[in-house]
Amino acid sequence: MISIEHLSKKYGLLQALKDVSFSVQDGEVLGFLGPNGAGKSTTMKIITGYTAPTEGSVKVNGLEVWEHPLEVKRQIGYLPESVPLYDDMTVLEYLQFIGSIRIKARSAFNSGSLPLAESLARVVKLCGLANVVRRPIGELSKGYRQRTCLAQAIIHNPDILILDEPTSGLDPNQISEVRDVIREIGREKTVMISTHILQEVQAVCDRVIIINEGRIVAHGTTAELERQSESAQSVYVKMRGLKEKIHQLLLDLPDIHEVRHRDTESADIFGFEVTATGSLDIRERIFRRAVSLDTPILEMRVERVSLEEVFRQLTK
Repeated sequence: MISIEHLSKKYGLLQALKDVSFSVQDGEVLGFLGPNGAGKSTTMKIITGYTAPTEGSVKVNGLEVWEHPLEVKRQIGYLPESVPLYDDMTVLEYLQFIGSIRIKARSAFNSGSLPLAESLARVVKLCGLANVVRRPIGELSKGYRQRTCLAQAIIHNPDILILDEPTSGLDPNQISEVRDVIREIGREKTVMISTHILQEVQAVCDRVIIINEGRIVAHGTTAELERQSESAQSVYVKMRGLKEKIHQLLLDLPDIHEVRHRDTESADIFGFEVTATGSLDIRERIFRRAVSLDTPILEMRVERVSLEEVFRQLTK
């Protein structure tokens, strides 16, 4: 569906993308994961034809984006980080305006496109906008504004949906609502979601690509990425003593990758997450070291290496 080969992009002296290659399969929900400034938005702008690559090839359904820009854009629904909404329009007026442009353009490419009235009814139902369809956009909550943005991206029934930070700035309830919509859309569309929110990926994505500093550093399902770090051990330990003393005690152990403060129970009880490499069980080392320094252990347990830990290891 989407094929990217040896993609590079320079902005003056800054190289935002460095020889990026990957593909997105038909009917797949792909999570495009990375820290801020990693190159996610740049990649999506190139796929959608909003900016040109410096080098490389991007094909959508076999069509090179820069050789067939209109044909490619008709097949894509795009939700950028910031969508230009018209606050004085009602939701219905706005979707009619966007739909009248996009559906006409797509009909020239695909005679099977739905009429505007049917398309409006479909996206209003899918995005849960029935209760606000006649309200001005300027009066909507952030959650409903984002639903409206999603509706405009799919009004022309595209084969591919590109979403750039679709839940940015929303509260937990709104995030859950938008995720449900994305999950529903993903049942019938190819979806690519750019985000740095790990829960987003685990909630809706079939496969994950992690990009850092313009390069692909990992790809696979969340389970496959977690298995890549099987050599790492993650242990949670709660100890009594001075916070700085406990932290240093754990850092001084052999093969320690990271020590991270997790929680504080009281003025002298602290919980830490300890990540280590190597095959030897680090719990015995922690125990012996704590005994030698007279620092009581109140709780200790092995924790599964999470996608969050994989992400931190790959993007440091």
